[in-house]
Amino acid sequence: MKKELIPLLVYRFIALFLFACTFNLSADSYPITFKSFEEDLQVTAVCNSQLTIALDDVGQYTLDPTEVDNGSSSDQGPVSLSLDITEFDCNDIGTPVLVTLTVMEDATGTTDNCTSTITVIDDLAPADVCENQTIDVGDGMTQSMSPVDFLSAPMDNCSPTVNAVFLDPFSGWIEEASASSANLQDVFFADANNGWIVGNLGSIQHTIDGGTTWVAQTSGVTEELQSVYFADVNTGWAVGLNKTILKTSDGGTTWSVINPMLVLGSDFYSVFFLDLNNGYITGSGGVLLNTTDGGNTWVDQGVTLLVNKRDIFFTDANNGWIISQDSILHTNDGGVIWNVQDPIVSNILRKLSFVDASNGWIVGDNGIILNTTDGGTTW
Repeated sequence: MKKELIPLLVYRFIALFLFACTFNLSADSYPITFKSFEEDLQVTAVCNSQLTIALDDVGQYTLDPTEVDNGSSSDQGPVSLSLDITEFDCNDIGTPVLVTLTVMEDATGTTDNCTSTITVIDDLAPADVCENQTIDVGDGMTQSMSPVDFLSAPMDNCSPTVNAVFLDPFSGWIEEASASSANLQDVFFADANNGWIVGNLGSIQHTIDGGTTWVAQTSGVTEELQSVYFADVNTGWAVGLNKTILKTSDGGTTWSVINPMLVLGSDFYSVFFLDLNNGYITGSGGVLLNTTDGGNTWVDQGVTLLVNKRDIFFTDANNGWIISQDSILHTNDGGVIWNVQDPIVSNILRKLSFVDASNGWIVGDNGIILNTTDGGTTW
């Protein structure tokens, strides 16, 4: 009986050995990984990277987590959203705020986070109600009134005080406060917000809010500045009497004096740049200067036509105009050749401007205004 069992046991051992070998070979080719069901579950937080919010009429805003969320999800169904910062007010204007969105899986409590940058703005104008006033001019027949006197309980959501100015109903222009009492000669805006004004005694003013406020900049000179031009919000030039040339590369925070190293001319009247490198200066004594290195060096073009070149303007790299006291020059080859255009007038011409290569205007003394629609062929 025992002898009969021996072969059977041997057969079973061999079969078990073969099964083990087959299992190992299969395992080598197809690795088997065991893990719990919970490891497959995920909660993913997804945020809008940037968000702009506008304060309400009392200067506040409550941010809802759903405004920051951009499709957060969970494998186990519903999630709850929460923010670390939800309340914003006027103090947050101008400084981006980083908020954190927490997404929690309702079924398991598993969480994930993401962040969003919040920009706070105030786009509401001050609320004002005008009221009629009866003015007693007295014996002197005059009475001084402030614009605020005509406002009834003016309010603004982010400012404790409200300023007001009189608007000329006939012109539509508002007189703004200047940062200098100097005589101002020229103004130039690089975009809707950034502008510069130049004048006598080396005066330079700058605005970053479209001209609402002006701040004086230090030019380092006392000569009268006649013209200013900026190629962008950082790089600009100003010119004036006594061969004065200034350049800035930081929006006017600092200005450098450039020596043109020229004998001809004594006063510079106008500066114009086609780009960051190529520009022109016109002035007394028939001076027409050109630079190709951003104004670091200047070369006299030797154009003797017209004695006092008052202003220069280009519409593109080829078409440009120069005016003198009573004449007009035009180039269509980028300043290589300049030709006199009619008319020759008796009034001194001061400034010119073009909107394209065909349409332009010139103004001068005694109320003269010239207009062309054909690039200056006729005026």
